[in-house]
Amino acid sequence: MCHDNELVLLGRYVTSNLCYMAMKATEGEEASIVEHFVNLEYGIFQLPVPDLIIFLDVPVEMAMANVRKKDPRSYTADASDIHEADAAYLARVRNFYLHELMKFHPATRFEIVNCVRDEQLITLDDVFQKVQGIVFDLVQTHRKKG
Repeated sequence: MCHDNELVLLGRYVTSNLCYMAMKATEGEEASIVEHFVNLEYGIFQLPVPDLIIFLDVPVEMAMANVRKKDPRSYTADASDIHEADAAYLARVRNFYLHELMKFHPATRFEIVNCVRDEQLITLDDVFQKVQGIVFDLVQTHRKKG
């Protein structure tokens, strides 16, 4: 349980599973898959519904290029895992994040951080500054309500 004076930041929370699992479903079944996981995670497991979802938006081609730069991982001999190697799948996941996810999180604030400028990835410091500004804004909003 989170108290009023606590801030919890998580990477790849429930929403990541929702988006990736939905895109594995047969076309037309995506919504029922997401509803299943929403009920499971927030209903049965009673995980807290986030106040804010921040999506770090990177075009698929750039994301895949970054993955190829990673150090070897213990679970695959390939440069990319099965999901990272499938551009069409990643494009569907990205599209779901951008256009469908919030239908299942109507009370949650959704912010997109564009991680590209002049056809280049912005620096990690720039990403941090953008995310920090969004989080500080949310904290201030909650303090005003409190």
